[in-house]
Amino acid sequence: MVVSAALAVVAAIVSAAYLRVAHRSSVPFYSYQEAFGPAVMQACGRGFVNPSPAGGSPLARFLAPERDRFDCSELPANLEYRELSPYQYAERYLLLACAGIWKMTGISWQALDVLAVVFAAFTMAFAYLFFRLVLPVWLSVALTLLWLASPLLLRSLTALRDYSKAPFLVLTLLVIGTIVLRRTSSKRLAALSALLGAALGVGFGFRFDVGLNLVPFTAAVALFDAGGFAGRVRAKLVALIACAAAFWVCARPVLGVYQGGNVWHVSLLGLMDPFDQRLGVVPSVYSFGSSYSDDLVDATVASYAGRVAADTAGMDPSTPAYGTIRRRYFLALAREFPADFAVRGWASIIKVLNLPFAITYGDVPTGIQSRALERVYRIRAWAMTRAEGITPALLFGMVLVLAVVTPRYAIALTALVGFFAAYPMIQFDARHVFPLEILALWIDASALWLLIVMWADLRKRVADARSVRLMLALGVPAVLLIVGSMAAVRQYQSVRIRELLAAYMHAPSSPIETTTSAAADGTAERLNMVLSPWESQSAPVVTEMLAVSLKLTSAECRTVPQHPLMVRYLQRDNSSRDDFSHVVRMPRIESSTRSTVAFIPVLIFANNPFIRFVGIEVLREQRTCITGITRLTNAQQIPLLLESVVPEPKLTVPLYQRFDDDSESLPPHVRAAIRRL
Repeated sequence: MVVSAALAVVAAIVSAAYLRVAHRSSVPFYSYQEAFGPAVMQACGRGFVNPSPAGGSPLARFLAPERDRFDCSELPANLEYRELSPYQYAERYLLLACAGIWKMTGISWQALDVLAVVFAAFTMAFAYLFFRLVLPVWLSVALTLLWLASPLLLRSLTALRDYSKAPFLVLTLLVIGTIVLRRTSSKRLAALSALLGAALGVGFGFRFDVGLNLVPFTAAVALFDAGGFAGRVRAKLVALIACAAAFWVCARPVLGVYQGGNVWHVSLLGLMDPFDQRLGVVPSVYSFGSSYSDDLVDATVASYAGRVAADTAGMDPSTPAYGTIRRRYFLALAREFPADFAVRGWASIIKVLNLPFAITYGDVPTGIQSRALERVYRIRAWAMTRAEGITPALLFGMVLVLAVVTPRYAIALTALVGFFAAYPMIQFDARHVFPLEILALWIDASALWLLIVMWADLRKRVADARSVRLMLALGVPAVLLIVGSMAAVRQYQSVRIRELLAAYMHAPSSPIETTTSAAADGTAERLNMVLSPWESQSAPVVTEMLAVSLKLTSAECRTVPQHPLMVRYLQRDNSSRDDFSHVVRMPRIESSTRSTVAFIPVLIFANNPFIRFVGIEVLREQRTCITGITRLTNAQQIPLLLESVVPEPKLTVPLYQRFDDDSESLPPHVRAAIRRL
């Protein structure tokens, strides 16, 4: 514990130093500052209420944030209030913690660095203890310091809300490791479970995804406890009940906010186009959505509800009914696109296992300007990238060996690593995956250390034909199962998507009248269309499906994929609504393609003057490439309306997502083989 405490102090010093550098270097800090009004009110003794400050007032400028400091004396006596937002309900403990710091230090954004430093100290203390479950002291210290210096980890300090989940995740790994690797008494198991449940309940009020840690913990207690699968049933039940009770007590004030289906909303956001590149997957001819936008997801789900539900008038996104529709839409996508969900899961696993060795998120921490430190980090990056792709291989080898020596360890390692590395597919982004760097470091160090200390025993097993046959009997079927299941779901999905696209192609349609005007940038023309809400429209949003016919055989039209169509939405003041306006993603055009049809779902709002569809923009010289625009007259009878670009006379593009051969998930000599999958 002394070493752990010392590392916590070192982590606090390093984190505080980096945050000072980040402030001096104008590194952007992002913690949803506009939602911190209740924290300000709490710090000023007005209670946990949400202020509605007048534009340009000191409080409005502080929350913008256009200034670093605020004084309670600047609050007007007649300040108006509004309902707490879902975010403020959900992140209640984070806001209260910030309010507590502000009461002691005064209200300023820089004062919240104290909270980030505390999180970093606990994270490194828990990390050291996690490494110590398998590794010696010196190696555990070295790995903890190596992770502490990670550019990705340091950069994440500037996003307080996201960094707050790090200590809770590492604590979960520590408790799970203790349960699996150490034989604990019934009382200690119950105590550990209650401690973790309480910690995760508190963490749930900082970030809701902390609650996901309950899943692997439950599996570890029920299936992988050192007492065995069938042993200590009563002790396991007591432990799980203690964990659940402690979690419920600590998380109760924020649990109610999730009745509206926020988990499904977040999962739908993670399917949007920006996450394809982050996961390293190549899209097919369809798109689940163009941008990372809460409003876009809400509108898409609302229009889906109008096609599949009886009563959708005035549906509130915060209600349980709306949460049910979100879940229904997500599961509908999962049923039709199982191969895409599978490949995104595998892509997430590969990316997570390679986190410490890739330089996707930079090789020098943002804001570092010291030339000496830059040189050190360049050397670190060079050394780390030499090991790129090593973790999956070491993990596979370690699982095979453990399967022969201690099967329980092999199953537990596979299941737990699979869960922690796969669930970031929900929304794969640096601010979500940064604490998972510890997984790859632990796997690599444990595999190499066990190779050293068990070398003599391993040599005997390798020389033993029976052990080798057992490893092959386990390894070969596992590989065949993965490859075979992927091929099967891809075949299933291809059939389903052909049927969906055929429904678009053969649907009855009617022409749309268009007028032409110059686009805002002056280089393109806009084909203006008037798609008004129906007189009988009861749903707040409906989707019209446009079919844009393109002739791509001429020389000027073959460059359409490089200069594709732009779907334009405007706001009330005629400025572009950028989270709805988007480029239509075009697949590679084959020489045999005679024409292409772009099916574009257009959202029509009944009572929202801030978002309206106005038309499609195309370069002037490519105006003749569009040969016709129609609307599907039976679109409301098709549950899934996805933007799709269908070449004719036949589809030659795979109807599923694939691994990107240019991704940094694995070394170059492995990428070509993965690409073929």
